[in-house]
Amino acid sequence: LILTQKILIEVPDSLLKYFEINKVPYSFDYLIPLPKLSPSGSFNSFWHKKFINADTFHKVGIKGKGNIAVIIDTGVDTTHPELKGKVILFKDFVNYGGVSDPVGHGTFVSSLLAGDSAGIAPLTKLIVLKVFSEYGGFISDIHEAFDYVAELIENGINVRILNGSFGTYPYFDEFFPDLFYLKEKGVFLCFAAGNEGPSSGTTSSPGNYPFVFSSGACDSNLKVANFSSRGPSPFIYPWSDTLYYFFKDWNFTSPFLIAPGKDIKGAFPLNQYVVADGTSASSPILAGSISLLLEYNPFLTPDSLAKIFKDNLKRKPENNYPNYEEGFG
Repeated sequence: LILTQKILIEVPDSLLKYFEINKVPYSFDYLIPLPKLSPSGSFNSFWHKKFINADTFHKVGIKGKGNIAVIIDTGVDTTHPELKGKVILFKDFVNYGGVSDPVGHGTFVSSLLAGDSAGIAPLTKLIVLKVFSEYGGFISDIHEAFDYVAELIENGINVRILNGSFGTYPYFDEFFPDLFYLKEKGVFLCFAAGNEGPSSGTTSSPGNYPFVFSSGACDSNLKVANFSSRGPSPFIYPWSDTLYYFFKDWNFTSPFLIAPGKDIKGAFPLNQYVVADGTSASSPILAGSISLLLEYNPFLTPDSLAKIFKDNLKRKPENNYPNYEEGFG
């Protein structure tokens, strides 16, 4: 792996004993939980689009044209009417097979970013990397996917956005080097904050990393969803290293912001739609918003946009910001 300077090998238990005897450092690979949808109500509208004023951009022709976003998920159904012609590249890190999405989660997420009806930025092109099977995703496969994105960038593919609607336990720092490298290359990293709320300290990794745009979930009345994970981020290294901060007064704020994540309608395989809850929806909605902003101003960087968000997000007058429910707004 280029970004982490690790080598991936599959070995029998007998060789692991050899590693121990000779004090060869190694770490085990393991599955992180499969991101799942939580079906909710029966909304017939794509209310999330109007809620964040995406229609204001659409009316003047700004729909994310010229931007490429990477979706790291369970795959995608490219035959769905929402997504025809949207996916320019697909790679399966699980079974090394063709285009598929046996779970449906990746199709839902992709449609919220770039779908014709559900999507915030319908002219954004997608690269979909499948790292999750029906059972979860191996850490090594996710590392390989991040490496692949870095390789695409080095080969001149102008990847601007990466969406990961997944996460694992709050203290997991394994992806720091991969993702910080991509952020420094100008990639806007959007991750789900997690669905482990309302307890504090439940925001998932890598959504709670200091240089990531993580999304908690709200409903159509701006109320933070009960399930939406709350901060703060861990008060330990590397979270405590200011090298990684968007700005000095980050103060372990997690999630970074909230976005629609309750009763969200999106695409599902076999030409279906589903209405679901979760920060899995909030993250691609934010990612789509960033794609609109990048078409409007392609010179934005992750750091400059973080500062703009910090100063200009919608805030409730009765609350102090930043906080560990809504982040900066």
